[in-house]
Amino acid sequence: IHERVSGRQSDGVWHCLLRLGRSRLARGDLQGAEALFRENLAIGRHLYGGADARVARGLTSLAGVLRLQGRLDEARQLAQQAAELYRAALGVEHRTTAQGLEELAAVSQARGELLEAERGFREVLRIRRAVLPATHAETGTALFQLGSVLHALGRTDEAAAALRESLAIRRDALAPGHAGIAEAERALAQASPPPG
Repeated sequence: IHERVSGRQSDGVWHCLLRLGRSRLARGDLQGAEALFRENLAIGRHLYGGADARVARGLTSLAGVLRLQGRLDEARQLAQQAAELYRAALGVEHRTTAQGLEELAAVSQARGELLEAERGFREVLRIRRAVLPATHAETGTALFQLGSVLHALGRTDEAAAALRESLAIRRDALAPGHAGIAEAERALAQASPPPG
């Protein structure tokens, strides 16, 4: 409908492609999501220019799907571009900038660059704590990601502390039975040192 009314290169089509790409990603259709995110990015660049946060959103979405496909070099390049665009367009202390940095840290984690991932997730957590309420779900996600990296680094006490805080926030912010709560419970059980 948006395409017929406004043409292919329109804000409405840009938004639809982003939503459709996320839907494909949620269903596990990585190739379909990639194609939609690439088209979304092309339209975003055409409509908004190169230095717009909406272009950074397209870069972040595409980087995420490439990371999931194991195409880590390309994902890193796009995630770095997105992080730079977010900083330039929105500033460092912005919730959306944290989302771009989060994808960059996730790419580092997938590449096995755990210290770099730790630095990235700590920065995401710092920003979220500065700009969001203390029990916001995104803060819980940042703690979860940091805890996962710390566990992979063998720093179990730090990992368990981050994961406990993540679980507490998720229990407060998410509906009972939400998959994010179960995910945090499993991670905490794996990271916690055995009693005694």
